[in-house]
Amino acid sequence: KYLKANNWRKLVPLRLVCKYWRSNIDAYLASRHGFQYTGRVAKGSPPPVMNYYEFNAMLSFYPNMRQLIVKNFTVSDHLVAILRQNVPKLERISLYGCRNLSWKGITILAVRFPQLKFIDVSNCELDENRLSILVENLQNLKIMNAINPGREVTGQ
Repeated sequence: KYLKANNWRKLVPLRLVCKYWRSNIDAYLASRHGFQYTGRVAKGSPPPVMNYYEFNAMLSFYPNMRQLIVKNFTVSDHLVAILRQNVPKLERISLYGCRNLSWKGITILAVRFPQLKFIDVSNCELDENRLSILVENLQNLKIMNAINPGREVTGQ
């Protein structure tokens, strides 16, 4: 059988054969691995178990991706570098609930993705200094979600 759990990386390029293959492969990936590609990558239920190597391999097939949604993921500078390398055309990114966004990672996002129009960093526990890096450097930013329930907001 070709459709084994560890062969999903081989399936992704086959999406280009025709619309029927794309539909069947997308349905398989959504049901078996909990994620789907619809111009974005969204975690589904059950959550996929994906390491950085697999995430890198998957994103490498979508260099023209404009929107990416990653929820409740532990983010490292390495993940941000993977994004920079594989999806340079991102215009919208949601990192809702992602933890460990460092100064370096925030700076890379702000400097390497100047075309970002939307960013969601809600529940990421970012302080005002890290948020200001995004606001000051993302000149095309139209919408920024940065709600952190239970956290006191200060400033004017």
